[in-house]
Amino acid sequence: MAQVKISSETVVIGGKKYLLHTVEKGQTLYSISQSYGVPQTEIADENPSVKDGLSIGEILRIPVGKMQKSESRKEKRRRRHKTREKQHALPPSADFFFHPVKPQETVYSISRQYGVDVQTIYKYNPEARKELLVGEVLRIPRQTQPTTEMQQAPQANDNYFYHKVEKGETLYSISKEYNRKISEIVKANPGAEQSLETGSMLRIPKQASTQPTQLVPTASGKYFTYRVETGDTYFSLKQRFGVSQDELVKLNPQLYDGLNAGLVIRIPEKQVASTKVVPINKNLFQYHTVTKGETLYGLSHQYNVKISQLKELNPVLKLRGPVVGEQLLIPKAGVPEELKENLSDEIKSNVPVQTPAYEVEPNPAAPKAECMGMSWSGNEPIKIGLFLPLYLEANDTVNYIRMTPDEIQKQIDEQKAAGIDDPVVDSVKVRDHKIVYEPSVNFLDFYEGVLLALDTLKQQGIKTELYVYDTNQDTSVIRQLVQRPEFLSLNLIIGPVYPKCQKMVSELSAKNRIPMVSPLASNGGLADKNPYYFQINPDKMYRLKATADYLGDDYFNKNFIVMQMGNNAHLDESKLVDWVRNKFFATGYYDQTPSVLFHEFDFREGGYYGLIHLLEPNKDNVVIVPMTREADVSVAVTNLNTAAKKYNITLVGLSEFSRYRSIETDYLHNLKLHYLTPYYIDYRDKGVVRFIERYRNNFYDEPNQFSFQGYDITNYFVHAIQKFGTNFAQCLPYLNVHLLQGDYNFQKVSDFGGYMNHTLYIMKYTRDYHVKAVGKVGDLPLLISGQTEEMQSDSTNTNQQNNVITFPGNRN
Repeated sequence: MAQVKISSETVVIGGKKYLLHTVEKGQTLYSISQSYGVPQTEIADENPSVKDGLSIGEILRIPVGKMQKSESRKEKRRRRHKTREKQHALPPSADFFFHPVKPQETVYSISRQYGVDVQTIYKYNPEARKELLVGEVLRIPRQTQPTTEMQQAPQANDNYFYHKVEKGETLYSISKEYNRKISEIVKANPGAEQSLETGSMLRIPKQASTQPTQLVPTASGKYFTYRVETGDTYFSLKQRFGVSQDELVKLNPQLYDGLNAGLVIRIPEKQVASTKVVPINKNLFQYHTVTKGETLYGLSHQYNVKISQLKELNPVLKLRGPVVGEQLLIPKAGVPEELKENLSDEIKSNVPVQTPAYEVEPNPAAPKAECMGMSWSGNEPIKIGLFLPLYLEANDTVNYIRMTPDEIQKQIDEQKAAGIDDPVVDSVKVRDHKIVYEPSVNFLDFYEGVLLALDTLKQQGIKTELYVYDTNQDTSVIRQLVQRPEFLSLNLIIGPVYPKCQKMVSELSAKNRIPMVSPLASNGGLADKNPYYFQINPDKMYRLKATADYLGDDYFNKNFIVMQMGNNAHLDESKLVDWVRNKFFATGYYDQTPSVLFHEFDFREGGYYGLIHLLEPNKDNVVIVPMTREADVSVAVTNLNTAAKKYNITLVGLSEFSRYRSIETDYLHNLKLHYLTPYYIDYRDKGVVRFIERYRNNFYDEPNQFSFQGYDITNYFVHAIQKFGTNFAQCLPYLNVHLLQGDYNFQKVSDFGGYMNHTLYIMKYTRDYHVKAVGKVGDLPLLISGQTEEMQSDSTNTNQQNNVITFPGNRN
């Protein structure tokens, strides 16, 4: 359930005061109701449209007069205690333990600790069904025998519990309390379905689904453990591990309480094809045989090696945890850091490269059956629709400028001198040096990248036909463009660029099963609704989660400081802090050290000297600044830079930091800024060098990020169609295309939704004034590795490309 930001925007309508709330992705009427403290019925009365469901961007009126003061956790615990004493008085003969709830505990783990079943705890602590509060005291009966309210039958018939029906109870509520099916209870109590009287005694069968399910071993009989993290869902676990919800629950009875963060669950090892790392210099490495209970965190601490390095040397660990009995490749003590971190999988042109310590062995796994024989058939070209805001009409008019009176008079004089009695003059003229309409510049660069990709594809024998649609960033224009007769015959749609312009095209894409690529936008929510939608730029929440994963892997044993400016709980970035905190405390490392290594610090309260107090002179200090407001980030970075003169500080931030003009670039290098981004161009790469040369020769200009993006997207998706047809989504793991500024790894966003790219590069500013990629996150092991599809010989003229047809947005 998405976090709900409390709005401060108020209006008065009909004498009533309202807050205006804009619905965001993932929010529900329930979550909005809970956040504002207003009943759902009251919100529905003021906003009748919500009865048909919420829409992203919809503005709701929240009645201020109906808002209730939210309880603190302390007040909630006090209220629960009073309610429990009233409604559930202790039986005179009962004897109870009183258990204060600790962090990461669940009802299941507490039940195992005291040897009672979950339902017994719920019986005496009914509020625990909805929420378990840290510090809350639970009542746990000392005796495990049923109380007077749940008596066992005589010895001759001990296959039942006996339950006394209380006022207000139903067969449904009783079935949930004992985790039995209603049909089982009715079978044991004929007539209960027609009449359930207060005070009557029901027989509850013992032999039912409350018994823990027998663990079903996998084919290999191997499992690995995984600690559930904040934000995990059954769908995300299925995507990551290939295990269904039913299978997980069978293997882990503790999931009966729900998928709660902190739970350690068993995951069956799947026979996933993976790349293999082969040592070149065997003297630099050793093998470790995994024993029971070992984790990546433990191995990282034991061998003093980063978890990210363990994953790089053992790619299968990017997908799962260690499995008992397997051998892991570990660098020996003293191995240079650059050999641990840098995997040289190809020799860069004209750059001296140190001999790599290891290399990747291609995986020989074959594509799955449904991906065979799906290639593009026939001689028909692959039809591509490119929707970009090129502003063709604006580019026509921007180069016309008004003539001065002297210039107009000069025209009149020249015509009269030529004997024209009635001169005709122009009031405008064309610029001597033409310019480009500024809003269209980046999209023209994107378009030029597309043209170079088409030229490359033509040289490889792949026929294409490009239809260029000028959207003008106008939904009314798009409505006309999608009605063109060739639209439904397209095999691939690239764009539109902006989410507000994508909705109509996405609906037609889903309806007609045409793959649609969102080339630049990182939001919009359309990936959830269209199974043919491919989002290149990962959304903000995924980037934040990936940053937390990266920090948890590499910095869990450092002195870690979260530096904020006031209360940022309403920001999306606050989620990053929650995720990092959970990952750090879940490692178990903090239980083994007396030092306090995780600090949350408000600079506005503590100031510079408060910051200095948290820094360790003899440790690596890692500071995360989870903010995007440039003024706040500038203050934080400036003060950290001053502290970096005496302390070893690594700053972890967001990709936006590198674009802020108020921050000195020197500061970012001094602080060794790290951030995650989906884009990285290696200018030593032979393909990149060749692309730049071709771009210069054809367009007399330097390519930018948009040029590379247009080339990569076109090259990648046309190859996907050529190899697997238009229904290529499930086969993308078997596609190997050389990309220039990214490494696509598309994962489904929901059971019935589309796909989002999950690859992010870890960028690092160094103190010798370089910015380099030091690794990647989010890249799962490939199912197959093949030969890179290299670009052919350079083209001399883009006029030899395949058919290109342009449809201006201002014309029909």
